[in-house]
Amino acid sequence: MKHGKLFAKIIYYLFTFTMGIMLAVFLPFILMSDGECLNIMEDALEEGRYSDAMLLVGGYFDKREVFKSEFENGGGIVLFSSATLVYFDDEETEDETKIHKSYAGFVYGTKDSYPVTSQVANKTKMLVEDGTGTEHTVQLLDSDLNNDKINDTIATYYTNGFFFVDLDEDTFSSLRKLKLIDKDGNVFQEIGLQLDYEEEFFADVDDFVNEYNRDYKSEKLTELHEKLLGKSEHYTISSMGVAQSRADTKAAIIVVVYFVSVYVIADFLLGRRFILRFFKWFLYKVCKVKPKQKKAPKRSEVFGNDYYCQVSFELDVSEVEGFSESVNIRYTSEKGEAINFILLKQENYKSTQRIKAGEYVNMWIDIDKAEYATQDLPEALTVEGYQKAFKIKILRREEKRDENINSKSD
Repeated sequence: MKHGKLFAKIIYYLFTFTMGIMLAVFLPFILMSDGECLNIMEDALEEGRYSDAMLLVGGYFDKREVFKSEFENGGGIVLFSSATLVYFDDEETEDETKIHKSYAGFVYGTKDSYPVTSQVANKTKMLVEDGTGTEHTVQLLDSDLNNDKINDTIATYYTNGFFFVDLDEDTFSSLRKLKLIDKDGNVFQEIGLQLDYEEEFFADVDDFVNEYNRDYKSEKLTELHEKLLGKSEHYTISSMGVAQSRADTKAAIIVVVYFVSVYVIADFLLGRRFILRFFKWFLYKVCKVKPKQKKAPKRSEVFGNDYYCQVSFELDVSEVEGFSESVNIRYTSEKGEAINFILLKQENYKSTQRIKAGEYVNMWIDIDKAEYATQDLPEALTVEGYQKAFKIKILRREEKRDENINSKSD
């Protein structure tokens, strides 16, 4: 049995600790890939910390909002002066990324009012009118829900209730009007604005953008990076540090809870229950809580009354010199049934009987009460269990003892 329990402990701890180590190593990456960045951005937008949401986009930006508009039915749009990354899928392109100057930001807080999800003829898009009156179409749909190779919704909007917009200078040159079109082709919101990419940030970031787009591995980029951030306290670069820190914190909490649970389960199922012992010690010794006394159940309640008990009565006559009388002890039950114990000298004043369990009262003893007294003789006899023994001491009464002593002295 001991070897089996030891083997179970070894298997349990080996398995659970292996799983715990794997959680500690891989859980931060799982949380990051499972949308931790999007969750942080959603929280920041809901709380009005728009620049904190931009920190997770990628690229450089001015933390001061360049445009913000709140919609009548809730939510709104916010834009920043930025230099954001552009990724290319062309295998023939040597550079992995480029940077362009843009007005980048978010449409947020409109999930209940701006319908963009439909698997049939979805017309969701953004129309952008520039300073020349030319209207450009910006495709917003980027996720295929039913795998029919046709996009049905906006992924971040579907999961977190916001989407990112990136309006670059090369495409638009200036912005005068934005129209958000819903899935049915209706205009959800029309936004007027006056932006011409003339903010100071765009001039300050120009050297970095040109060098990066020439060679994204250039050694000059470090110096240009420091130079750009030194031009204004409001300029910053996006970073995954906040998301990574939050993912690491969540992972650490989960791992700690996991290992505590592992120990608690092991302590109760396979161990010596030290946790339970500690709480008992703390309550009874430190907090001085008195343990609740359990009343011992009566034997008659446990076993019932339909059984017999072996009852013995014995007299101790060691303190009565020359005692030779016979003694009869009697009790009666609730039903009036009598039991008698006749104690004789030739039987060493001992008698044993098999008596039905129960309560016997009305004790009576046949002895010369003027000369002798008894000690330890029960007034009521409780017969329970399987064996019961009573030892009754016989004593000489004091007045008789004094008379005997006086007669002997005469």
